[in-house]
Amino acid sequence: MQSEKFVLNHQGNIKDLSIFGQESNPTTLRLARMNLAIRGIDAKLELGDTFLNDRHPDLKADFILVNPPFNVSDWSGEYEDKAGFCKSATIEEVRNNNYVLMPGRYVGTEEEADDGIPFDEKMKALTSKLAGQFAKGNELEKTIRENLKGIGYEF
Repeated sequence: MQSEKFVLNHQGNIKDLSIFGQESNPTTLRLARMNLAIRGIDAKLELGDTFLNDRHPDLKADFILVNPPFNVSDWSGEYEDKAGFCKSATIEEVRNNNYVLMPGRYVGTEEEADDGIPFDEKMKALTSKLAGQFAKGNELEKTIRENLKGIGYEF
């Protein structure tokens, strides 16, 4: 329970942790729940395969701990490649990239949808909007400086 030690070593409260997880093996899931329960840690652990059925699709986390699917021999063939997200690279592809394991070399980027607006037209609209935002930013800066000056914090 490294997270418990981390919290305690940083003068925190174990109750401040939010634990979310997913496990495809029902026995391992029950053991994980038991392990957390005996330490008084509330957690939302779900049964399922993270590749095929992400049970926390909208989760935004400060820290993530992942383990590869040990003892699962066919996991790499159970999902399809998705540009910009995941790819099951062959050993030949890895060899051709001099064994560099940077995801960008394999995953690539997803195809961008064409919104039908010509580039020049879009850039004119965006730069016009940006000019307005810069002007508003300058006005706000001036107001903030005047307010700070009014309370004795001129700079």
